Amino acid sequence: MSCFGNLLKRKTSNKMKPYKVTNADKDYQYGIAAKSLDQLITKSCTYFKLSPKKVSVLLAEDGTEIDDEEYFETLAPNCVLVLLET
Repeated sequence: MSCFGNLLKRKTSNKMKPYKVTNADKDYQYGIAAKSLDQLITKSCTYFKLSPKKVSVLLAEDGTEIDDEEYFETLAPNCVLVLLET
């Protein structure tokens, strides 16, 4: 029950969390705070001068694509993400 309760808290939480976002070449990295995956994409695209409709977000650690809000909410603060132009 406690894991389920934590998941509910995390899902309904509307707090900004910090992330480290880099480009595919990993030559630039920005700290970005976001409440949602859409907000993270929008802010990141502003820094990297990309179209939000033409990017994917991946975990730098293993290349897992983050394509839904539910998975995004489980990410730890300050994890490194890669913004990949598609």
